[in-house]
Amino acid sequence: MVFSVIVPFYNEELYLEQCIKALLEQDFKRSEYELIFVDNGSTDASAEIVRRFSELTLLHENEKGAYAARNRGLKEAKGEIIAFTDADCAVSKDWLASIYRAMNSTGAMILIGRLCFPSGILVTLRMFENYENAKVEYVFQNCPKKYFFANNNNMAVKKTAFDRYGYFLPWLRGADTEFLQRCISRQKDLKVAYLNEMKITHLEIKNIYTWFKKINLYGRNHIMVERLLNYTPLNLNIKLKIFKYCAKQNNYSYVQSLYFFFLLTLGNIVYVMGRTMGTIAISKK
Repeated sequence: MVFSVIVPFYNEELYLEQCIKALLEQDFKRSEYELIFVDNGSTDASAEIVRRFSELTLLHENEKGAYAARNRGLKEAKGEIIAFTDADCAVSKDWLASIYRAMNSTGAMILIGRLCFPSGILVTLRMFENYENAKVEYVFQNCPKKYFFANNNNMAVKKTAFDRYGYFLPWLRGADTEFLQRCISRQKDLKVAYLNEMKITHLEIKNIYTWFKKINLYGRNHIMVERLLNYTPLNLNIKLKIFKYCAKQNNYSYVQSLYFFFLLTLGNIVYVMGRTMGTIAISKK
């Protein structure tokens, strides 16, 4: 079998069916990929939704956290490539096919894909989408590996990496970046790549308020991950380079670039607030 797709879920009845249907409609031979959904203690109808699809494997993990759930799926996975997404995401029709082509053509051990927001969103939110993808692409192509990070909602890993370097740590957040950095530290020539064609739509992100809540959460989590992992966050110089890279990549005019810079400044304020909350939470432990 080529692929094992692992999707952890906890109370995701609102988006779960869209996630499942997108995975079942892949333009990849159905017998060559399995779909493993791991219930992490849902109290809504999520598990019942999964049970309606006989093509899916439903597992249960009582230990709290998406990484513990992903590890449960890894124990059952039969594929040569493990692909991860989340239950509130819908993958593109050629998601598996693009991963397969890239794994074979580039020799990458780990792939990180493109994040998309739902259609019909405001230009403001689309600019944040463009920035997030430009950030991953720029870092992977231009920065030392100490700056590399992972996004488990759109990530593919050759199973041999888990066999060699172990599973995810059962953290509540940030264990995808820890895993990537662990692999890099133990295999200096390990190749990690950003794949623009490997697309998922994060169904939950429909307005700027939802995205700012996510940014705040990322700030809280990142400060904890940095303390645990000794991870090197992006500095201001790199962030400015990413801003310029993204503005050029999307052909922003001077006025659009100013507005884009204003948005990123607001986002950074929300992020710093999250980091501050994370620092306070750590100091209380």
